[in-house]
Amino acid sequence: MEDTHRILHIHKNVSGVLSEINSKISKLDVNILGQYLSTNLDVGYVVLDISKSDSLDTLKELKQIDHTIKARI
Repeated sequence: MEDTHRILHIHKNVSGVLSEINSKISKLDVNILGQYLSTNLDVGYVVLDISKSDSLDTLKELKQIDHTIKARI
């Protein structure tokens, strides 16, 4: 998709992380164009497709979430 960035958020698989991701994105008023997720017993990941203009602020917020292992564009 043009003018989008894909953000990867890898985190410990604990309750509430996905809710916190979506809460932070909502507070930034970012439109999610695509969202994919998966977990195993220990680790989860979320892939977000968002507008390039929102990606740096979103990445900064996602890195502050407890249990984050790695977040990158």
